[in-house]
Amino acid sequence: MEEKTAPPPQATPIMQNAQPPPPPADPHPTAPQKHTSVWFIIGILILIGATAGGIVAYQQSTSNPMIEKIANPTPPLKQATPSTSMSPEIEAILTKKMTALEKLASDSALVAAVEAYGNKDASLTKDQITSLDTTWKNTKGDSDFSKQFLNNPTALILKKFQESNPGYPEIFVTNKEGLNVGQTNKTSDYLQSDEAWWTTAYNSGRGKATHGDIEYDESAQSRSVSLYVPVYGTDNNVVGIIKAVLDIASIQQDL
Repeated sequence: MEEKTAPPPQATPIMQNAQPPPPPADPHPTAPQKHTSVWFIIGILILIGATAGGIVAYQQSTSNPMIEKIANPTPPLKQATPSTSMSPEIEAILTKKMTALEKLASDSALVAAVEAYGNKDASLTKDQITSLDTTWKNTKGDSDFSKQFLNNPTALILKKFQESNPGYPEIFVTNKEGLNVGQTNKTSDYLQSDEAWWTTAYNSGRGKATHGDIEYDESAQSRSVSLYVPVYGTDNNVVGIIKAVLDIASIQQDL
């Protein structure tokens, strides 16, 4: 009788999609950072403090009368409105002053003198004018040349106006060349046509009455506003410019 041979054991089939077993757990897991929670709490406290401080500051600012007064702070200098644009009250005063100066500019004796000086000085060369102006500026006090403009008939007309209209520490008039004709006191220079105010008032021979900023005038030695009024000749062309320095105290008195 033949012995039956037992069949060989079958291998267990391998599952193709079986997931790998998870890694063994670390017997010594990393302990959490102890300082993490501490810094988190500190951050929360700082945020709460900043919020509370902002609320308090806002309440104080909205109730502070001094802050209300400066609700419209002065803009930076480069963006600031030129000071020649003054309040309506000051502009009204300056307009009134310039009206009086325009009446002075129409004085027949003054007009005749300005025209005469203009015709005489028209023959001067540029080099001669520069030399006279340089000598004028470099001479301290009055010279024989500058004295004639302090004592001539035009200067007397200006001084009479000055006496009748207090508040003008300095008044002078130029011809159409921009050279002095008469003055109440010595100016800082002899030639005025190289100044911006003179060219503005001359206005290419058409004339324009205007005024400057509040500033310190060197020759008048006062804080003032300068007024500029054209002098018209018999043919209605501009033959000269009057500059009158108005002391700021005079404006304050009229307000």
